[in-house]
Amino acid sequence: MTKHGSVILKFGNGHGPKLLISVGIHGNEPQANIAAMKYLEYIKDKKFKGTIYIIPFDIPKDTALNTRYYKGLDPNRIANKKGSPSWKIVQFAKNNGINYLIDVHSGGGVGKNGFIYHNKVSTKNEKKWISYIVSKTRSYKGVDKADNPGMIRIASHNYGINSITLETERDTTPLMSAAEAEFKMILAATKYLGFP
Repeated sequence: MTKHGSVILKFGNGHGPKLLISVGIHGNEPQANIAAMKYLEYIKDKKFKGTIYIIPFDIPKDTALNTRYYKGLDPNRIANKKGSPSWKIVQFAKNNGINYLIDVHSGGGVGKNGFIYHNKVSTKNEKKWISYIVSKTRSYKGVDKADNPGMIRIASHNYGINSITLETERDTTPLMSAAEAEFKMILAATKYLGFP
């Protein structure tokens, strides 16, 4: 299916919170994709209240090409540009009543337990959510100095969606170790919301 574009998978009974997990807006961050696939395997047969939407490969072609860029642009800086892949993700969240959004990445210098980026002015729900994830994973947290209105997290937050970015170490940790750390962060983030 990803040969034809981004796939959105839906789980849950539809009654309760709605979460969107957006993965791999940068096609050169396979740790994030592997963690999401592991989470998909973990929840595939579970029944639960609420709805989880997962996009395991935001831009499948970029993942196949192992590139960070989409048509020469950073796709996580154009969520405020109509028609861009990240704009479509944010619009999907807005139009489907998403309450919470996780934007999943990997990058350098974030530490072996991962990092949670939050909004400069976080909601009370975002703060509690982040504190829970940190307590379960020993991840670090902070504001991204490169925050930009075109980021998925920020564009979603501007629509009133509680949103965070999970990032695991890409450069100094073995691929599967980093993916496992990211899986643990996803698991903690979803458990806080009452999901498996």
